[in-house]
Amino acid sequence: MQVRAVDLGDITALTLMGTDTERIVDSFRSIHELWGSLLDIGIAVWLLERQVSAACVMPALIAAIFIGATFKISALASNSQRLWIERVEERLKITSSMLGDMKAVKMLGLTDKMESIIQGLRQVEIETSKVFRKILIWQIFLCKS
Repeated sequence: MQVRAVDLGDITALTLMGTDTERIVDSFRSIHELWGSLLDIGIAVWLLERQVSAACVMPALIAAIFIGATFKISALASNSQRLWIERVEERLKITSSMLGDMKAVKMLGLTDKMESIIQGLRQVEIETSKVFRKILIWQIFLCKS
């Protein structure tokens, strides 16, 4: 039994309303597109077989290759999105903590230091999200092809 460090903080509920909710909605949409697409492919291959007989195998094979590639890329996307969400949660946790102690931060003159820390966390978050976004582009390419 493992618990991620970011799950122990109070900030998890805040990010759940954004990135996690979007992820859930996209997953439900993908489920409905999956069964509908398989039905479309089946009907298309059947109609094609009636017109050109054995030549229908090649389009079916290409569709199967694209489906397999999409499943592989989706597994990578899940992992990279999880890493990105963890970086968002980490940045929000530190930002929330800093805002809660703003008086102390100002009195100690740590405003510039805290700004650079948060900016650094934002840069790490952006770099982490680039991997997910590149995988997302491949998913879109494979699904729309």
